[in-house]
Amino acid sequence: MTDANRIKQVSGWIEEAMNDPDNFSPLNIAKEISAIYLTEHKTRVACCKYCGEWFKFERSTKSYCSGNCRRLAFYHREKSKAKGGAQAN
Repeated sequence: MTDANRIKQVSGWIEEAMNDPDNFSPLNIAKEISAIYLTEHKTRVACCKYCGEWFKFERSTKSYCSGNCRRLAFYHREKSKAKGGAQAN
């Protein structure tokens, strides 16, 4: 992707955000720009299954950006299982 195409893509995101101010988030635009940069520079990246942040990885099986996200995902998963089990009784 050329620089001109990148600029068009980012401009499109900004235009969409301006048309829908309720969903506007400069942080989301920054995340998208960094994702484009990382993928174009052949860096192996993935999106965290818990917080949605992009992160570099070495193992293809890595699903979370940090140990904290992994623990929180496990905690919430177990909490929802317990809650669902209690409702069934």
